[in-house]
Amino acid sequence: CAIDTTYLAQTNFTCADIGIKSILVFTRDASGNLDSMAINIEVLDTIAPVIIGCPENIDACESLVEYDLPEAIDNCALFETTLTKGLESGSSFELGTTEIQYAFSDSSGNVSYCNFTVTVNSLPTLEVTSDTTISSGESIELSAVSDAEVIFDWTPSNYLDDPTISNPISTPVESITYTVFATSDEGCVQQDSVRITVEETLREITIYNAFSPNNDGKNDFLEILGLEFYSESKVLIVNRYGA
Repeated sequence: CAIDTTYLAQTNFTCADIGIKSILVFTRDASGNLDSMAINIEVLDTIAPVIIGCPENIDACESLVEYDLPEAIDNCALFETTLTKGLESGSSFELGTTEIQYAFSDSSGNVSYCNFTVTVNSLPTLEVTSDTTISSGESIELSAVSDAEVIFDWTPSNYLDDPTISNPISTPVESITYTVFATSDEGCVQQDSVRITVEETLREITIYNAFSPNNDGKNDFLEILGLEFYSESKVLIVNRYGA
């Protein structure tokens, strides 16, 4: 008679079943007669760990670099994480690009990889004007020189004609310290400062010793030449007797 149906006693398997397993196979003929026998099957885990967190490529300006550790999950939960290329987080990296690779392997030999790079860029050099002393009312050209293509930013911007160039002109009315930041294309920032000391310059004042405010059109007004340079000065006018 013909065989009508053949089926296994178990068709769903879990990680607990991995390996050689004995199960029953049932056979039913067209008349409804049923027979069974035990067979050995091998249950395999062919699913590699799934990476759920792998860092993006990293650009840094310091040699000491920390990064988030990669993460993975596995259908059978048991796996090992191994650094197979590069350096651990928190290590001191050399200038240039270092390849990082982490391998996630489960007990069945399935492996997934997380790959990224760490690039350490050099800081731009920066030389600025030496500390300088100028007289009140004078201007001075500041200077910042770098060995790289950088964007300059002078702060504070007080008394500067343009705080975004390498050589702005400063006309300070008081002593001031400028800090200049030089930012490279890679985002690395170098900074330095310069102190500009402003010394007050004595201005000559001419005072006429007499005036005659009698509205005759002659010497009716007292004029003090140069007084405008001394905004906090006071003028006291007395008669010949000091009153």
